[in-house]
Amino acid sequence: MRMIQTSDYQELSHTAAVLILNELIEKPDFVL
Repeated sequence: MRMIQTSDYQELSHTAAVLILNELIEKPDFVL
């Protein structure tokens, strides 16, 4: 396994968070 750099991980987590927020905004009937 290749080591994941901290900056790469932060970039991925940030992108994932944005995508999740977009999903929640587009589907207001889905509540956590």
